[in-house]
Amino acid sequence: MKYINQIICSIIITSASILLYGCKKDGALRFWHKFECTINNIPYFDNPEVFLPWQSYTPNMDYYSNYDGSSQLIFYSSLVPKDDTKEWPQYDVRCTIWNFTPDMINKKLTFSIPSETEDIFLHRTSYLEITNMQTWNTCFGEGYMIISSYDETQNEMFGKLRAETKDVGDNACKPLILEGNFQVIVEKHQ
Repeated sequence: MKYINQIICSIIITSASILLYGCKKDGALRFWHKFECTINNIPYFDNPEVFLPWQSYTPNMDYYSNYDGSSQLIFYSSLVPKDDTKEWPQYDVRCTIWNFTPDMINKKLTFSIPSETEDIFLHRTSYLEITNMQTWNTCFGEGYMIISSYDETQNEMFGKLRAETKDVGDNACKPLILEGNFQVIVEKHQ
């Protein structure tokens, strides 16, 4: 039974766009969160030109609570390289974390982003650590996402995430203050 759990766990991790958090070494499944991330509508990190220091523009964050009890945290931004000496293309980054719940506060979340390429499997692990949250709500939120740097020698990318709700008038939702940091580690497996 132990080996069956390990196989199931591995299958889920390597399935496209499905993220598994807390998969124990013995294969036992704790709980999972679906995580989708694209750049210009292609899978995150599939383009080697993405490995650049970026600065973000028009950043936003949305949080949705659905009738079926599920939830989504979406943060997205347009990114351009800080090196303006080259005419690099602009990247539109959009990431969705499904079933994002308040119990994730002050916990480090681990996500694996599988590659859709067949020849080389790129295993990406993204850590999103929520450090502060005031008043959970289901309103539209605005904020910013910054991917600060990429270290080619360590295959690591660090970033910072922050969001606040905007005032929508008399029916304004309660304020949401969400701060977090994330780290992406890229490993190539032949």
